[in-house]
Amino acid sequence: MNIIEMKNFLKKKIVLCKYLTNIFFVIIQRDGLQNAFLRVWRKFMSLRRIHPVYAGLSDKNLEEVVFEKFYNSDISHKFADVIVCVHNAPQDVKKCLNSIIKNSSQSIKKIIIVDDGSDEETRNILESFVNQHKTITLLVRNNQALGYTIAANIGLRLSKSDYVILLNSDTIVTLGWIDAMIRCGESDLRVGIIGPLSNTASWQSVPQIEESGDWAENIIPEKIDLEEWAMAIHERSACLYPKISFLNGFCFMIKRAVIDEIGIFDEVTFARGYGEENDYCIRVKKAGWKLAVCDDIYIYHAQSKSYSSEKRIILANVANKALIKKHGHAIINFGVEQCKNNIEMHGIRLRVANIEQYIKTKRVIVKNFFGKKIIFILPVGAIGGGANVVLMEAERMIESGITVVIANLLSNKEKFIACYPQWDDKTIFFDDGKDLEIYAKDYDYIIATANFSVEWLKGCDEKGMRMGYYIQDYEPMFYKENSFEQKRAKHSYEIFERMKLFSKTQWTANQVYKNHNREVCVVGESFEERIFAPRQRKSVMCEDVVRICAMIRPTSPRRNAEMTMKILKKLKEEFKDKIDIVIFGLKINDPDFRFLEYNFNFTNLGILQSENLAKLFGECDIFIDLSIFQAMGLTAMEAMASGLAVVVPKDGGSTEFALHEVNAIVVNSLNFEESLMGISRLIENQALRHYLSQNAMRDMSLKSPIFCVEKMMNCLVESK
Repeated sequence: MNIIEMKNFLKKKIVLCKYLTNIFFVIIQRDGLQNAFLRVWRKFMSLRRIHPVYAGLSDKNLEEVVFEKFYNSDISHKFADVIVCVHNAPQDVKKCLNSIIKNSSQSIKKIIIVDDGSDEETRNILESFVNQHKTITLLVRNNQALGYTIAANIGLRLSKSDYVILLNSDTIVTLGWIDAMIRCGESDLRVGIIGPLSNTASWQSVPQIEESGDWAENIIPEKIDLEEWAMAIHERSACLYPKISFLNGFCFMIKRAVIDEIGIFDEVTFARGYGEENDYCIRVKKAGWKLAVCDDIYIYHAQSKSYSSEKRIILANVANKALIKKHGHAIINFGVEQCKNNIEMHGIRLRVANIEQYIKTKRVIVKNFFGKKIIFILPVGAIGGGANVVLMEAERMIESGITVVIANLLSNKEKFIACYPQWDDKTIFFDDGKDLEIYAKDYDYIIATANFSVEWLKGCDEKGMRMGYYIQDYEPMFYKENSFEQKRAKHSYEIFERMKLFSKTQWTANQVYKNHNREVCVVGESFEERIFAPRQRKSVMCEDVVRICAMIRPTSPRRNAEMTMKILKKLKEEFKDKIDIVIFGLKINDPDFRFLEYNFNFTNLGILQSENLAKLFGECDIFIDLSIFQAMGLTAMEAMASGLAVVVPKDGGSTEFALHEVNAIVVNSLNFEESLMGISRLIENQALRHYLSQNAMRDMSLKSPIFCVEKMMNCLVESK
């Protein structure tokens, strides 16, 4: 065990002890000493059920899961009560209650069960459940069915916690559900109601809303269980918490402050159920509160057997008439349109639409590569696209059971940790590349990511270690002709015959093969889907103003900064107040900026980290990249995933994902007039922008890093 492994081992032991101790004392206060022992042990053992691939893990691997899934999950200290209103459907009820117990955490304070006149079989199930879980359950019984709304209000009056969740008895909750929904509620002081994603929950349904003129059923594919499905949705989520006008009542979390302000359900108008949650949503919004979808949690909804279809239709029709009478057509129609056209929910559905492929790919990775150990040599001291890609895919490896360590120069330590603090305990810092073979001896693969770092692997090559070279770009193009740097970059592709080379695009692979006669494995394009996703525009800017953004980097000649600024100036002269221009990528006081055209109206946001860039994209319509060439074009991919219409250069690898007039505009970036015309078309033609945006979001939903990880690992395994 080397120093870094020992450090991680001790840290995880301490974290595990702290985590279980915290749970223990919280449960002692709530449930008593005996139950505390039982529930802490159950919590630890239930980690085996987090995901099917963890089923056979050793205790050491389970500690890793605890550390990653719980300690790093920022669990809130808020508490929630869960109200389950029951009317028959005993098998659904049993599944629902068991799932609550199985997936509960210290955040759940009380399970309040309101039995609304159920038959004997259901009554017996409820009594048995309460007897098994006396300390956290409360059972209230109505001798005859009074209707859902009255039953729900009985539960709401009994609840005293920070949050209360009305949960239908035909649901199955999943791991982390309460904590995730509380985090959503705590993300904004004015979020008053929270609801999760589901298979059938009207506007929260994924991947489809409607099917054959009715709400979609969205059946989970065969051979994929609910926990695996929910975990995959959680892993791909950007946690946008979309704000919509109506939330489905099947899993309805309400903040205590909302109840204190506006009260509980209208049981006079909506006594029998149906319409009561829509009425409550309208009342909540009128009071200035927001309704949020917790988009990193998925809860199954069986769409119930408590009432027959005929009875449900009758009740729904009566409720709709009452809702219209109380609030009027206008506010309801506005809310429906807002739900229907929410771009964030649209992006979420696109990702869930291909979640089956994501799950199958991850299964293959876990099956074939679980336990493998990899070192990435990443000698960087600042945030950059190439580093972001490597670290993003390394994170996916770790989540799939692969051990990953980053190797970086000691001189970069302070800046690297400042930029990527989450990698502090997973990074080796060394003085000299010759030391790498010492660290690498316990690892299966060592991978270089920059041309000058390849030669550091000489000792590893002599010892027969498996080596890879992640080629981010064709780097000889970065340097002056015949310079030392260019010669070193060219030599990097040829120095080790048995080193496995791989790249993001076929364009890069072709450059290496054409100039060095070396085969390169193409692993495909990817971007950080947990950050870049379609976002609802927050600004109050006039809808007629088209907002354009562009990256400007005068220090990189291939970025074509001079011509880009000239084109932006020309666009501003032509379209005036019809457009708003934002640039980023260089410091506001950058001395190189004075050599560019800047005497026109624009905003410079400076150098942006990924999170801030994603927010900018959420406020823009068009992104332009007029680089002379792009090996891949990561920023354009991020913009497309965010729902922007993009302009990219025809030379390079960007055309492997950006298709002209299908999901992007592709131009000869060296031709001023052609580039100007392409951007002008997008400004003038809103329909074209919308068409390209829709296709871009769809196509980028298939560019998850997990697919690249599988191809990369296959490439490494093929190495000698």
